[in-house]
Amino acid sequence: HGGSKADWITDMLTIQLPRNFPNIKAFIWFSVNDFDVDWAVETSPAAQAAFAAGIASPYYATNRFADITTSPIPPLR
Repeated sequence: HGGSKADWITDMLTIQLPRNFPNIKAFIWFSVNDFDVDWAVETSPAAQAAFAAGIASPYYATNRFADITTSPIPPLR
């Protein structure tokens, strides 16, 4: 509610996480409709484009974890 989801996503991925939480290199985006707020990325083409552009940054880890057979997941080095 209020503002642009695409702008919020861009700010989160390009400014807030790298500047304020530099150890976060990966995250999980949950897709839920909670209290009439639709958190899904697919709610608009602009939000999808902002997400795709943001996670394409080399700042974020690539998906090297899809085939992991160990637990817990080992930290990035």
